[in-house]
Amino acid sequence: MKLENKVTVITGAASGIGAACARAFAAKGARVVATDINSDGVAAIARETGGLGIACDIADETAVRDLVAEVIGT
Repeated sequence: MKLENKVTVITGAASGIGAACARAFAAKGARVVATDINSDGVAAIARETGGLGIACDIADETAVRDLVAEVIGT
C-alpha cells in the first residue's frame, strides 16, 4: 500500500492499537491525524509521528464534523 503524502485519520490514537496504527502509518510516509478524547495522549502521539493531534469525542457528531473540517483545512 502506498501511503506517501496520504492523510490518515486514526481514532483512538492516544494508546493501544490506535497508537500502534498511527506509528505504522507514519513509518510508511502517511501524514497522521491522531484523534482521541485523551488530549495529552493525542499530543504525545502527534509529536512522536510528526503529525497533527486533535482531541475529539467521536460519539459527538458535531465534534466529528469539526474534526473533518479541521483536517480538510490543513
